[in-house]
Amino acid sequence: MRTLLLIFSIVGANQISALGLDKCFEIAANRYQIPSKLLKAIARTETKMNPVSVGINNNHTYDIGLMQINSSWLPKLQRVGITQKDLADPCNNIQIGAWILSDNIKRYGFGVKAIGAYNATTPRLQQKYADLVLNNMKEIE
Repeated sequence: MRTLLLIFSIVGANQISALGLDKCFEIAANRYQIPSKLLKAIARTETKMNPVSVGINNNHTYDIGLMQINSSWLPKLQRVGITQKDLADPCNNIQIGAWILSDNIKRYGFGVKAIGAYNATTPRLQQKYADLVLNNMKEIE
């Protein structure tokens, strides 16, 4: 989490946003050593690249922005000064999404389980989600 705080203090939200989404994906990909194409595929799967998307879930949580950061992350993010308002910035949202995926990769290795765990908790739904992401990844230049 300290890493996230450092990123936001070095590259402010307004500076990142001005660079354009491709640059935002590139910065997050380089920072977390995740292919930019994979991050874009997750955004495409989650919101069809809609940076203002909000999803309401059956479990009384909601998902915020381009990468659909679940509201259950807010307490952890707030401890390092990242607010829900910060998640409305597409580039911040991409950074947080990349950080979440990076954590999954550390726990499960780089593969279907890590990708699937970005969105789902059960193996069947993780596989389904990962398949969607990987199919979307094939369509990205």
